[in-house]
Amino acid sequence: MKRVVAVLVGLTLAGVAVSADPAPTTPAAPPVAPAAPAVTSASPPAAAAVTAPEKAVAYRQAEMSLIGKHMKATRMILSGEVARPQDLVRHAEGIHAGSMDLAALFPDGTGPAKTKTEAKAEIWSKHADFEVAVKNFQDASAKLVEVAKTGDLVATKAQLDKVGETCGGCHDTFKIKD
Repeated sequence: MKRVVAVLVGLTLAGVAVSADPAPTTPAAPPVAPAAPAVTSASPPAAAAVTAPEKAVAYRQAEMSLIGKHMKATRMILSGEVARPQDLVRHAEGIHAGSMDLAALFPDGTGPAKTKTEAKAEIWSKHADFEVAVKNFQDASAKLVEVAKTGDLVATKAQLDKVGETCGGCHDTFKIKD
């Protein structure tokens, strides 16, 4: 009897209608999952729209670190330290993805006059030059993705060197030296 009750309870929990009537039963409609919140492009609430300068700098540093890690992993593959050429495209795409919002990671109020940062004031005082440097990095990293997709390791290394030059050029002008 306990077994019959357990089966009936299990069927009920599984959404199968159970009755004492000997007539065959049909499964109940499966439970409907709550709808996922709609993804919109609307702005977040005003209270959430403002990021503290220190948090903006920390986020910027985390993003730059991700780009650096993709660069390092790519160099490790291309130098033969690890045999993972199948990962080159993914790392190239990671570098390029990081480049796409780079200028937006330097909003007003996150420079050295307002918070502790390695970013030079020239990012804001020579913003047009900064945007050109970011565009050069974006273009070089987009080309890196294209070249990595060919599987040509020599050409990929040459393009990674070009990406590195755009990083270095930006750091030389817009980053405080360690």
